[in-house]
Amino acid sequence: IDTKIYDIYLPKLNLIIEYHGNYWHCNPEIYPADYFNKKKKMLAKEIWEYDNNKLYLAINNNYNYLIIWEKEYKKNKDIIKEKILKYAKN
Repeated sequence: IDTKIYDIYLPKLNLIIEYHGNYWHCNPEIYPADYFNKKKKMLAKEIWEYDNNKLYLAINNNYNYLIIWEKEYKKNKDIIKEKILKYAKN
């Protein structure tokens, strides 16, 4: 697959990282499925389906995959480093 469609790719860990902004990816903890994202001109459930397709594409091609939500990043700025280190230890 073309890893350029993802936010970050770390070849040494075979790890794809996606940073999901709460608004742009319609965090399901915040937005209902029928929320219409005016910027993307899509319903939240359509955005989730698109994101899930990217996830399954990566996993089906044997990539490790990590999603960081904006909401969790704002609570813990070290979360990305912490999660990457877990992959590095394996």
